[in-house]
Amino acid sequence: PNSVWTGCTDANFGGSCLTYSLACDFCVPLDGIWVHSLSSIRIVEPTVGCNFWVNSNCVGDGININFGAIFDFSATKYNDRIVAFNCYRH
Repeated sequence: PNSVWTGCTDANFGGSCLTYSLACDFCVPLDGIWVHSLSSIRIVEPTVGCNFWVNSNCVGDGININFGAIFDFSATKYNDRIVAFNCYRH
């Protein structure tokens, strides 16, 4: 499968990074060190966008990244707060 998004624990894609190869219409909770640790996220697959959530059930407060990247979540209220995601095809 194609890579869908990459997230890292530090701004500007530094620190530890993970890449998800999953595009889905259902909620996927993060686990391990990735919970409350993402500081930058890039959408890698141009036909997919994702919502990143501060609640593990993917409801309520979250941020949408339809394409491109957020290089530094400290400029938003979501730095080190993401716990789950769901993605969709454009």
